[in-house]
Amino acid sequence: MKRLSLARIAPLLIVALSLAACSREPVNLAGRMNAALTPPRVIADWIIEGRNDFMLFDLRSPADFAKGHLPNAVQVDAAKLRDRGVVRALPDYKKLVFYGNGEQPSAEVLEPLFARGLHVMILEGGYGGWQRAVLTEPPHATTPEEAKRVAVAKYFRGESALGTPEPLKNIPAAKYLRPAQLPAAKPAPTYESEGC
Repeated sequence: MKRLSLARIAPLLIVALSLAACSREPVNLAGRMNAALTPPRVIADWIIEGRNDFMLFDLRSPADFAKGHLPNAVQVDAAKLRDRGVVRALPDYKKLVFYGNGEQPSAEVLEPLFARGLHVMILEGGYGGWQRAVLTEPPHATTPEEAKRVAVAKYFRGESALGTPEPLKNIPAAKYLRPAQLPAAKPAPTYESEGC
C-alpha cells in the first residue's frame, strides 16, 4: 500500500477548502427579513430597562427625524448602508434595529448587513407602528397589560404615570412597571462538607 506524503496532500486540501469557501449559499433575504421583524413593545421595554446591547437606526429623511424619532436613534441615509466602509464600521456585538416611516426597509438596503452576519432587526410597522403600539394609550385601562401600556405611553411622552409632577426620567422603572408577583423564594438547602 502506497503512503501519501504531506507534500501530496497539501495541494488537495487547499483546493478542497477553497471550493468549500466559495460554495456558500446566497443570503435568503426574504427569510431573514421576516425573522428580523421585531414588535415595537419589545424595543420599548429594552429602552425602559436601559439595555445597551442594541442600536437604533432611523432610515427616514432628516426632516421626518427632526419631527420625532425613537429615543437615542441615529438618522442614517439608507443609501450609505451599501458603502462597504459604513457596513464594516457597524458593531458586530450589538443588535442593529432599523426602521422607516411605516414600511419595512428594502431587502437591497439591508442585504450587505445580513451578508456580513450582523444581527439585524427591523421595527415592525416602522415609526408609525411605534406610535400606534407604544405611544397610544388604550381608552380604558382595566387589565394589568392595559395599565402597563398606559404607563409606557406616558413614559415615552415624558409624563408621570404616578400622578406626581415629577418627570418619569427621575423615577426608576421598577416603581411604575411592577413585575408579576412571584411566590416567595425558598432558601436553598445547605450541605455540610466533611473534611477537605
